Amino acid sequence: MKLFCDGGISGLKEPKMARNVFISFRFSDGAKYKDSLCKLFDQSDDVVDCSEDEDRSRMTEDTIRDYLYAKLKQTSVTLVLLTPNAVEYSRKWLGQYDDWLYDELRYSLEDREGNRTNGVVAIYTEDAKDLLIEESIHRCSNCNQDKSVSLMKNVDNLARKNMMNIKPAYKRNPCYNL
Repeated sequence: MKLFCDGGISGLKEPKMARNVFISFRFSDGAKYKDSLCKLFDQSDDVVDCSEDEDRSRMTEDTIRDYLYAKLKQTSVTLVLLTPNAVEYSRKWLGQYDDWLYDELRYSLEDREGNRTNGVVAIYTEDAKDLLIEESIHRCSNCNQDKSVSLMKNVDNLARKNMMNIKPAYKRNPCYNL
């Protein structure tokens, strides 16, 4: 059975509780990862792939924005692929980002009329890990042992700015067994 995000269905019945997913990626180095995820989604009845392959280079900014609003309105989850080009991309003009990956993430997080905020999952590739994460050693005050700690680097992009907004109830220290 193949599902399409425009609501069309080929097959006998629609799966229950499928998630409509949009993949945001930098085309220059993320297309292969996006294609791999889409192949996995095609094998599942639990995921409806609402990603796109449309060349938007000839569209006006307003047309692209409206197109993305309509596309993202149909989804509940946005996967952001953090590749080296996605992490290091920081093209600013008068304090504004000129970047569709940035806009897709921003539109996913906006609570607009007729649209709810998407859940966002950032996935970093192995070749982007060193750009995003640094390892350090920390002495735990509870068990008094040295522990390896992964820290997010301060990268100037919207994905990083929205990564550390974990609610305190979901944070835990394994040494306290909480």
